[in-house]
Amino acid sequence: MNKVLYFISLFFLFIVYSCSTESRIIIQGKKKSYDVDELEKYIDNNQKDINITIDNIKEHLRYDGYYNAKVDTQYDRGLNYIVNLGKRYKIGRLKHEILEDDKLNKDINDYINNSPISKGSYLSEKLLKSESQNIMSYMRNVGYYDFNESLSQFIADTLAANANEIPLIYRIKNNTKDDGSEQNIDLHKYHINKVYIKIPKDFNFSIDKLRNINLIKSDSLYNENLVNETYRRFTELSIFNSVNIQFSKIDTSLLNCNIEILPSNAQGVKVDLEGTLNLNNIYGIAPGLTYYHKNLFNGGEYFNFSVNSNFQFKRAKSITKELSFSTGLSIPIFSKYKFLKDFDFSFAYNYQNRPEYTRNIISFSGGINGRYKLFNYNLYLVQLNIVKLSQINEMFQNSLKSNPFITNAFNNHFHLGTGLNIVLSNNYNLKEKKSFYYYTLQVNSAGAALSMLNPILKTNDKNERLIWGKIPYAQYLRLETSISETHFLSSSESLAYRALFGIGYAYGNSKSLPFEQHFYGGGANSLRAWQVRSVGPGIAKMDSSFVLPNQTGDIKMEANLEYRFKLKEWGPVIWEAAFFLDAGNVWTYNDKSSDIIRPGQLRFATFLESIAFNWGIGSRFKWNSLIFRIDFGFKLHDPAKAEGDRWSLGMNPGDWAAQIALGYPF
Repeated sequence: MNKVLYFISLFFLFIVYSCSTESRIIIQGKKKSYDVDELEKYIDNNQKDINITIDNIKEHLRYDGYYNAKVDTQYDRGLNYIVNLGKRYKIGRLKHEILEDDKLNKDINDYINNSPISKGSYLSEKLLKSESQNIMSYMRNVGYYDFNESLSQFIADTLAANANEIPLIYRIKNNTKDDGSEQNIDLHKYHINKVYIKIPKDFNFSIDKLRNINLIKSDSLYNENLVNETYRRFTELSIFNSVNIQFSKIDTSLLNCNIEILPSNAQGVKVDLEGTLNLNNIYGIAPGLTYYHKNLFNGGEYFNFSVNSNFQFKRAKSITKELSFSTGLSIPIFSKYKFLKDFDFSFAYNYQNRPEYTRNIISFSGGINGRYKLFNYNLYLVQLNIVKLSQINEMFQNSLKSNPFITNAFNNHFHLGTGLNIVLSNNYNLKEKKSFYYYTLQVNSAGAALSMLNPILKTNDKNERLIWGKIPYAQYLRLETSISETHFLSSSESLAYRALFGIGYAYGNSKSLPFEQHFYGGGANSLRAWQVRSVGPGIAKMDSSFVLPNQTGDIKMEANLEYRFKLKEWGPVIWEAAFFLDAGNVWTYNDKSSDIIRPGQLRFATFLESIAFNWGIGSRFKWNSLIFRIDFGFKLHDPAKAEGDRWSLGMNPGDWAAQIALGYPF
């Protein structure tokens, strides 16, 4: 136990030391709450020129509204910059100069009266730049095509008698003539004359749908919001590779709009691969192949057809085979409402052959997906699954009889329900090294609508209502949510973490969740020292009914921490390494209506000792957007072992696993 704690301490000390030996910003004075993240990007850790760093920090503080700031240096495990922020000025009131053009004067006045700058706001270049952009956006949305940010000018007198609250005046800059005199700028509102959409002659796309996507209409007032929204609507269709919108003046009040579109390759193939390996002589490979067409019916419809497989081997002998075929169709919705994007339909068939049983699953879903600001959603109006088991092994069948909950999970069943997936994520580009977040929420419900037909449905000897008089329908609620964030510590290192929680509850016509709705842990994107489905539930032992691990539960909690850093770079190829910690498990819940004690129940008294915990190292090769990853996970705490044997460094046979996958784990 002491050795384990010692190792964990070293791991965290390594991360802390990696960050702490670099230079830091220390804020002094009364305003110590200033966020220093923006200042730290100006630090040169190679310390080639300290004066340049000091000047850059002062310049940024002035831009942020801190005037006459002072910056000193001192050494403490690295060169630290001691910052005294300086003076700030509050704005008394925002006014604008009266203009000769009455229409222009009215439009400027309408904006100023609703400006986000209020009495008491702190003066800064950052604020004024943002305000200039807001004014430009407003003016270009009411027809002023020629209006740009450089026309805005603010006048603030910081030497006024009441320097703590200064007046701020907005004016539109005049033209400067060759002789140095000023001339009022001539601004006009523009209307759209004609709109031309140009596409290659050999590109087949519905003209009517092109017109529906375009929001820039003849005889309308120029509006930059509509221009940007038109651009977004075109570029959201994967068939379009390049979209260029330009305007040309006809006279002082009319514009022609030219939209030029270049298509991308309409068809293609994608390959996916995942593999696992552990010292129990069990290894697996999961190849997949997807064909896609981005313009199936000449209207931006996205069609895909996938073939996926999963093979598990033990001592070179195949023990499980899984094969699935799936197809999907996404039909764009050209609506004025931004939150509506596509109608989505999918159909899949999945065949699973295991030593214990053979299972066939047919599924269908249909719904709508869309976006609102940083939110993306998928609303499944219909989710249908039909599950049929056959060729059940006699030994497995006997083991099911002793556990009704597992028996119910492995019955033939019929799902009909709805679902909702929500993703909240900020825009990010890994090449820009910007920190980003990714939050998800999935909610699924089945059986609620079918339960209204209970009075007319037949029942079996278990009092379950049957569809077609043969198959019981499933009734449950299931929720899963996750939070993941990646923070770049420097241009070559980052810290990523994820927290995940899921829970499912069967009720009504079901005594337990269907097997495919259970939660599981382990694998390339979970607890990486365990093979898929080989951890939990709780402190329960491995279920010997299955040849391959098949440990599942009704509840899942997991947390992951990963430190990534660059080792080498060869042109477009980057070699990264990673240290990681994974913790979590799956559990069952206590059914008070039953006398049967389910293994692996979530209990407060045994919660900590039921958490599986591993450390690991990994290697990644990045080439553009492709990431090939191999991770080695080592068990620190295995809750399935005897109480005195649970802690180790994971070096014993069976206490580690190798995971091969494409992409980051989270």
